[in-house]
Amino acid sequence: MINRPLLYKQVWLYLLVCCARQVLYNWRIGRLTDSYKPLFIILFPFAVLYGSIMTILCMGKVAKQMKEDLIKPFDDELSVVAILKNEAPYVREWIEYYRLLGATKFYIYDNDSQDSVKEAISDYIDSGIVVYKYFPGKCRQNMAYTDAINNYASKTRFMAALDLDEFIVPIDDKLTLIDVLKNIVRRKPYAAGVAIPWLMYGSSHHKKHPQGLVIDNYLYRAQDSFMLNIKTVFNPRLANGYNNPHYPIYKYGAFSINENGHIIIGKYDHHKSCKQIRINHYFTKSEEEFRAKVARGSADKTPDRSFDNFVQVDKNDIYDGIMLKYSKQIKGNIQNSTKCNPRPRVCVGNEGTSPL
Repeated sequence: MINRPLLYKQVWLYLLVCCARQVLYNWRIGRLTDSYKPLFIILFPFAVLYGSIMTILCMGKVAKQMKEDLIKPFDDELSVVAILKNEAPYVREWIEYYRLLGATKFYIYDNDSQDSVKEAISDYIDSGIVVYKYFPGKCRQNMAYTDAINNYASKTRFMAALDLDEFIVPIDDKLTLIDVLKNIVRRKPYAAGVAIPWLMYGSSHHKKHPQGLVIDNYLYRAQDSFMLNIKTVFNPRLANGYNNPHYPIYKYGAFSINENGHIIIGKYDHHKSCKQIRINHYFTKSEEEFRAKVARGSADKTPDRSFDNFVQVDKNDIYDGIMLKYSKQIKGNIQNSTKCNPRPRVCVGNEGTSPL
């Protein structure tokens, strides 16, 4: 039986710690306090108090900017930022999917790939759809997202910082992704971003890497309640950077909210709801692909993953083919672009597309 009072105390403590860390990163000493915990403990009450005061003072300014930014024109309605390593077989499917949803610019940070990923997306780079940056080194994910905010915030209405196994899904076919995002942030005047919950897709019992698109091959997922993690689509002019890949460090007075208008602080949504928007997270894929992921390492932290993560997360409880409606058009777009851009193998075949 869950101890409810204890759970709530832990949640509120977590929220306070997240608030304090955001303040400390805004003070530009976040990395120092992360590595030296006694300093964090000393500064914690001052950071919470200062952050609370500044939030109250700045909420009106945030509301004014959000109101203006939802109306004024931008070069791009939605841009997507990603850091990748050795993911050439997946990158074109991912780009074409988000292009269908309305994304017009992609900021791709290449974390020392060895699979010719730059050549795989050379036509997107040449056309200006992709801005490519070579970005080697360990634990570079937050730095990549921060670099995108610093350099491109003025160009786009919304920015999404995502991995290549994360596919945002608007539920209502009558609304575009941009419509959904605008509708949600309008629920609260201080809302500068939308916290979108994961739905975790498993291996669909594939041992080997199957031919075909990811969205065709992996059709079984966990229960909705499994994992409370979120990723964020946000107004980059109200963000100062990233210290956690799930959410930005906002300027004072700005927050993320979920689809129901609840303020979300940190990387978990304790009011998880997936009726309007969600992220299909194809974290494991097949056993073979997950072992390759472990070998690549993690872009945001050390130590790296192990195969134990596969055992913990490989849930195949519910058949969910919500993405199949995009399959034909994505395949056609990939195959049409193949004619003018030879590149490494990209799976577009039909194998593995039937439910188990």
